[in-house]
Amino acid sequence: MYIVGLESNGNRDVPSFLIDKYEVSNKAYKAFMDAGGYSNKKFWNNVIYQNGKEIALDAALALFTDKTGFFTGV
Repeated sequence: MYIVGLESNGNRDVPSFLIDKYEVSNKAYKAFMDAGGYSNKKFWNNVIYQNGKEIALDAALALFTDKTGFFTGV
């Protein structure tokens, strides 16, 4: 992969990686958050599972934390 501005580092092989199926712009994400984001049930059209069992949205949202324990859904 060649990246402008990093020419002095030379070319690097980049292994395959996953990209989300539905990319979202910062503007669209902000609109989502301004509309209630993760806590707005109208945005959750699918059943949420944990360990093969259906769980409530509130229980799922409690899992949305980063490594520091900070809730990433707000």
